[in-house]
Amino acid sequence: YWLVEQRIDHNKDMKINIDELKHWMQHIYHQDLENEIMHAFFECNKKKDHDITVKEYRACLARKPSTPAPTVKSEGRLLARWRLADQDGNNKLSLSEFGPFYVPDEAHHQHMHGLLVDEYIDDRDTDGDFFLTFKEYTSQKCRRERSE
Repeated sequence: YWLVEQRIDHNKDMKINIDELKHWMQHIYHQDLENEIMHAFFECNKKKDHDITVKEYRACLARKPSTPAPTVKSEGRLLARWRLADQDGNNKLSLSEFGPFYVPDEAHHQHMHGLLVDEYIDDRDTDGDFFLTFKEYTSQKCRRERSE
């Protein structure tokens, strides 16, 4: 009851309306996401300092058996995301910079969204002309899936 009253039921009417439920679900989602980002950051930060390097991140990925072998394309994307997330330009990511790198599609990571659009177009641009036709745009498969 305390959780409902103090954390969810903002208007204190002893009922949870749809807006209160949406707000609570968004809160829990963002809390879980922040925990996931922190876990990933500290898992890769073997030196236990305030920043991680791209070398540390690659080594962290390599330790995971589910990580596919890097390709030229995936390495290019990793470095492009890294550079864009690296707001202070020191070639390392702090925890606050790592969030946009790790989850670039979050609404509050707007500076990453253009890169995601570029990646989306690249994945679906099957004829390589850097434009999407309606057919390419609505395609369920993207170029990297076709090449595998």
